[in-house]
Amino acid sequence: IIAFECNPANLPLLKAAADREGLKVAIVDRAASDVAGAEVAFVQPSGTDQAGAYFEDATPGNPFGAIAAGPPPDGATTVATTTVDEALRERGFADGDVGFAKIDVEGHEAAVLRGMAATLPRTRALLVECSDLAAEGDGAPVKALAEFFDARGFDAYRVGADCLLPLWGDHYHPIYDEWRYWSNVVDRKSTRL
Repeated sequence: IIAFECNPANLPLLKAAADREGLKVAIVDRAASDVAGAEVAFVQPSGTDQAGAYFEDATPGNPFGAIAAGPPPDGATTVATTTVDEALRERGFADGDVGFAKIDVEGHEAAVLRGMAATLPRTRALLVECSDLAAEGDGAPVKALAEFFDARGFDAYRVGADCLLPLWGDHYHPIYDEWRYWSNVVDRKSTRL
């Protein structure tokens, strides 16, 4: 297990949980993104010192913390970025299958996925938290996400209360881009011919 956590307050909690459960976890104390080695300002959420998240400043008002654009505001902590590809290379996992990846980065999903260009072809399944993608941005973010995964050999499904709703290929429908707060997307390597 390799876990990425850029919030300094969450690092000891993550390590303690892994130790308590007897899990072998490599913790990457950098923010996953599409650029390695950048220094960015992480702003703690108000009223708490944990549950921070990494997301673009295009999603203001998120209560979980943020990576600040421009000069660091008062109370910000500097954190480094990396890509998933780079972090895996550093740890000797540049080859071999990745059984499962989970991405929950409060709006920064596209950048994390771009930073997985070498990893995605070796990944069998993904769970991507993308609750704010629909009805925002430049028109059809759900379609763009479905096309992104389709082009990389994945079948994408919206995780519903009682079902998995297919998003790939002919299953996509424009109404999907009108839904807001539509939860998670699970992707698996396609078995289509």
